[in-house]
Amino acid sequence: MSGLITFEGIDGTGKSTLVRALAARASAIGVRCWQTAEPTEGPIGQLLADRAVRMASAPAQALLFVADRYDHQASIEAHIAAGQWVLCDRYDLSTFAYQSVLLERQTDPRHSLSEPLAWLGSLHGRSMRTPDATILLLGRVEQMLGRTNMRGGGQDRRFERVELLEEVQRRYEQVAGAAAHGRLFGLPARRVSILDATASSADLAQAGWDALVPLLDPAYQPPAAVK
Repeated sequence: MSGLITFEGIDGTGKSTLVRALAARASAIGVRCWQTAEPTEGPIGQLLADRAVRMASAPAQALLFVADRYDHQASIEAHIAAGQWVLCDRYDLSTFAYQSVLLERQTDPRHSLSEPLAWLGSLHGRSMRTPDATILLLGRVEQMLGRTNMRGGGQDRRFERVELLEEVQRRYEQVAGAAAHGRLFGLPARRVSILDATASSADLAQAGWDALVPLLDPAYQPPAAVK
């Protein structure tokens, strides 16, 4: 078996740590995985990492994220065809959540869109693979923001405001619910699991494993408890 599993949530929720933990555990039972992330390290992903791009209009930035995902498809499909599970840190729901909020908040009438979320959905279309499963990590925004501030790095300072991140997280919940029921822009339904990002790394890894192992290996049986 093979397919695409995506991990979503605002910065600081522990997506990258969870991906690594689940890939290691899957490998231990003979399930092959390929870990990847968006934005990618490809030419468009590298462009998105350039802080100068943040000066571009919100629609232009959204188009770059979608273009990066389009370029990502060849690698995703190759690994799936090779019998691997692709574990992707951020994918379509990140674009729908983050970029729709930015588009709604931009004030330049030259770039206004009447229905930003629907516009993003039309860009994504059916030309890109729909995930077999998505894990959405949700947590108290102040705590998640504290984690990213402690970590440092090049995070986008536009998303250092609690009220904006709370809106992004609500949008995540909205699009994840629609995705689970096959009501997201006509895309096929996917398995969606919502996990508590405030849990310890060990507890979060166990919850992620419990959510995904029936998909990764339907024949898997946990080791018997030692009495």
